Amino acid sequence: MKGTIGGSLFAVLLALMATAGHAQEPEAGGESLAGLVRTLAASGFDDAMLPLYHEDAWADALTILATRDRDDLVAEIVGAGVDPDGLNSAGSTALHNAILAEAANAVAALVGLGADVTVERDGLTATELADATGNGTILRLLDASGETAKATRLAIAARSGDLGRIEAILADGTDVNARDAVGYVPVLHAALAGNADAVAYFAERGGEAEAASDDGLTTLGVLVMSGDVVAVGDFLSRGASADHRMNGIPMLALAIVAGDDAMVDLLLEHGADRTLESDDGATPGMLAMSLGREELAGRLGGIPEPEPAMDLIAAVVAGDADIVKRLLEAGEDPGRRADNGMPAIVIAAGNGDYPTLKHLLDAGADVTASDRNGNNAVHAALAQSDSPSFPAHFAVLRRASEAGKLESVLSKTNNAGRSAFVRLAGTRMRVGAMLLKKLLGQLPNSRILAERPDRDGVSPMLAAVLSDHGEMLSIFAEIGVSFDLPPGQGTAQDLARASQSWAALAALPDDRVVPAGFRKGASRSDKSEMQRLLREWGYYPGAIDGLFGPGSRAALRTFLLDRDRDLRAMAPHSESIRQGDPVAREDGDTDYWLDASGPDCQWRIREWKDARPAWSTRFIGCVTGDPRWNSHGFALVRYGTGTEELRFFGAGGWSDDVPVR
Repeated sequence: MKGTIGGSLFAVLLALMATAGHAQEPEAGGESLAGLVRTLAASGFDDAMLPLYHEDAWADALTILATRDRDDLVAEIVGAGVDPDGLNSAGSTALHNAILAEAANAVAALVGLGADVTVERDGLTATELADATGNGTILRLLDASGETAKATRLAIAARSGDLGRIEAILADGTDVNARDAVGYVPVLHAALAGNADAVAYFAERGGEAEAASDDGLTTLGVLVMSGDVVAVGDFLSRGASADHRMNGIPMLALAIVAGDDAMVDLLLEHGADRTLESDDGATPGMLAMSLGREELAGRLGGIPEPEPAMDLIAAVVAGDADIVKRLLEAGEDPGRRADNGMPAIVIAAGNGDYPTLKHLLDAGADVTASDRNGNNAVHAALAQSDSPSFPAHFAVLRRASEAGKLESVLSKTNNAGRSAFVRLAGTRMRVGAMLLKKLLGQLPNSRILAERPDRDGVSPMLAAVLSDHGEMLSIFAEIGVSFDLPPGQGTAQDLARASQSWAALAALPDDRVVPAGFRKGASRSDKSEMQRLLREWGYYPGAIDGLFGPGSRAALRTFLLDRDRDLRAMAPHSESIRQGDPVAREDGDTDYWLDASGPDCQWRIREWKDARPAWSTRFIGCVTGDPRWNSHGFALVRYGTGTEELRFFGAGGWSDDVPVR
């Protein structure tokens, strides 16, 4: 049925309710559910969205509203008496479906209305289901309760700039400055999203411009950096301070860094202090001069003449390698630090300035020196957001190796708990494999260092997997690094598949090793072993009994389809996987082929395409024996457009066809 919801849906719902034994219209909250149907009618929903075979129309209606992220109607239908944990005709709850649809507003509404996050669907709780989707916002909503859940809901509305939703949530009693799980107030979310109307809306209602989040961000600081003169002027006129700091940096300094003269003028008009220093000791005038803004520096009071001891640092900051070399030859200390405590070697590495860095290293600069945040030169070189300089960090690593300090440099953690080795392993930049392998090979504890986790549990090995750094993982494999993860966290290969890190997966040891005897006429023990592996890989939930029935075959089919996907994705990153797509087809040739050697079999994928779809064939198999084709093994074969069969073969030929769908 097409058309809008209304009388037709009302009739359908009543019929369904009657079928389910609910012919009476339940009254709840002063309004009948029939009245709620009329409310839904005004919202323009299509009654075709409600399949007629549902046993519980209200649970189905709640599910549909939740998956469409209509938190307003979710609240209304639950308020009318519908159980938020009621099972719909598919045997799941509205919360489960909202999580799968990533409908964050509806999830927030259901959690706030008391939905039970421990109810399971297919053996997964709501939290486990959200974790599988990887949606961090929904995970935080499920962990939140009470005011935190309301704050998260308001944060979502603030980011979207939906003033109507914001107004409704505030009218429901949520504080205009309610902090979410990471300490963000709603107006900060609106500022980060660039929603000027939402920022103005919150400002009018007392939104706090100077409230700092857990990571130090403030609304006023974000608006200054983004150049929103109107919004900043509005907050300043409402009492915000022109000398406000964000992460220790005054607003005037932020405006200078952003190169926004209009913002500088606005802040000065509101009394910003020209002499106010940042935490690193720089005044606005010094900052302007360092950026080549001499006229602006003069307006701001200028900067003092540099002391002789600062000449080296100034030359390093400017990247003038010739001056740095002359100063070092004249006796300047290569270990000199800037006023903010940053060593010259860290400054040069952070700038990716190899010539300056080499002069400092040749003069004896300490490769282990770090700044006040604990970052050494390797941290600094790898922190460049665009393309970390290859020579910069390797110059430091090579010199550290020569000085017997490589382990100290790699294992050094900064104040955030991140080691230089994890930074190195986690960068997507392709490194010099030969040099790195040589350096690590000279380090007795390189394997232990590669397996050692940082404060947050991320090891160099894990960082390489997460960043799809196949080259680094190949080096780790050669030095004997273990690819095991802590118990209960799966395997490194599972993590690579989940994050689609195909280069990493290609570099990791193959974890899909099947029993050598699994073929036509396989023994019961071989079949049991295959069932055990399919269960370990997450495909088979049944009993390990060696009886390879429909459940086992269905699991094997899904595994082979996933194996096909994985091998194709890994092929461009692996020399041991060969694939081809012939330019011109001749009789007997395949339209696509792939071969990958495994420990116990050759993985073989073949596709024959035909102008007549019914004649097309696809083969995904694990075969051994005759290299020209196969004599032992198993395969999934698809004929035409839909018929699929599992085939098992051995010395006696092919097994009988075993349809799987």
